[in-house]
Amino acid sequence: MLALFSCPQEVNITPYLSKDQIATAREMDLLTYLRRFEPQELVHIGGDTYATRTHDSLKISNGKWCWFSRGIGGYSVLNYLIKVKKCHLRRWSKPL
Repeated sequence: MLALFSCPQEVNITPYLSKDQIATAREMDLLTYLRRFEPQELVHIGGDTYATRTHDSLKISNGKWCWFSRGIGGYSVLNYLIKVKKCHLRRWSKPL
C-alpha cells in the first residue's frame, strides 16, 4: 500500500495521482498517512504536535497541518501531496 500515494520526483516525469488515490487521500489525515507510510518522516514535538524531518516548519496537530514558512496548510493527505509533494491530479476526459 506504500505505492498508493507514490509521487516519483524523477527528472522529466510529472507525478500524478490516479482517481482511486485521490479518493483515498481525501479521506485520510496527514498524521495517519505519515505514521503508516513514512514513519521516519515524523518528529514528535510535544503533546499531539508533530513536525516533519524534511520540512521542520511543517507542523501537524488536531487533524490539520500547516507549513508555516510557506503559509500553506490543509486537513487531508490530498492537500499535502498536492501542495508539498507537488503531485498533480490526472485529467480524465469523458467518452463522447
